[in-house]
Amino acid sequence: MKKILLLVLLSVFVCGIYSHNSRLALDWAGSYSGTVPGASGPGIFVQITLNWDYTYEATYHYIDEDELEFTFTGVFTWDEAGGTITLDSERIASHYKVGEGVLLQLDIEGNVITGEFAEMYKLRLDPLRD
Repeated sequence: MKKILLLVLLSVFVCGIYSHNSRLALDWAGSYSGTVPGASGPGIFVQITLNWDYTYEATYHYIDEDELEFTFTGVFTWDEAGGTITLDSERIASHYKVGEGVLLQLDIEGNVITGEFAEMYKLRLDPLRD
């Protein structure tokens, strides 16, 4: 009985140390892209590249506006749970939940966007990554 109890306690301890989260379990580095809604016009094409050294490049191209494109670079950080990243820019959407092959843009309070437009805030991982 003592051996079983010891085994259970050891299992709980090990699971706590090696918890499953996006930062540790997913192959998250790469380029993600998609079109998100814009305040005016048909939308904004977004491409965000995340690198293993926690740097990023984010490009925003306003559809139907040939010369309206912005690129930002910087570093990102993970939350304590290892599921959400924050880009270091105050000028762009900066919070994303990291999933298997997807970045979910979060609202200004860090919540997942819900409702009829929720799908439009998903950036998909480029399948042609290295």
